[in-house]
Amino acid sequence: RVERGGVLVQLDPELAQLEAAAANAAVNSSETQLADARRRLREAEKLWRDQGIAESEVKTLRAEVATDESDLLESSAQLRLREAIVQRHSVRAPFSGVVNQRMTELGEWVNRGDGLVELVATDNLRFDFPVPQEFFAALQDNTRVELTLDAMPGQVLSGKVITAVPVKNADTR
Repeated sequence: RVERGGVLVQLDPELAQLEAAAANAAVNSSETQLADARRRLREAEKLWRDQGIAESEVKTLRAEVATDESDLLESSAQLRLREAIVQRHSVRAPFSGVVNQRMTELGEWVNRGDGLVELVATDNLRFDFPVPQEFFAALQDNTRVELTLDAMPGQVLSGKVITAVPVKNADTR
């Protein structure tokens, strides 16, 4: 049994964590470069006002600050992406239920889209079964029914008819 949001499968996150650490280092580097570029721009603007530096130098430093700001945005986005990928190494149950089947084994490599487990919801179960034609007329929406299952001897399940769908079997003519 697993509750909604519970971990179904934990994939090995080592490689993704290393990529996230590298992305974090890139963010730190971008922040340092941007801080240095801003400092040099402030100094250059002060010198330019005193006519101690050419205006083109100030414009070059402004462009460098803008480039470093863009680099920081890009590296921050890469870090968020890598952190999100690390989080996705924990496959969580989208709903409460029972793991019916395991489709992979411990240590097996999996690819995106591969089935890992089959999760079956156990709340609000719906049963679909044929009813002999002579009883079909007795079925109406909301008709109360009781079911017994071989898998659960002695236990009676109660429910109601949601929909009765007339279907003919071509084999019986």
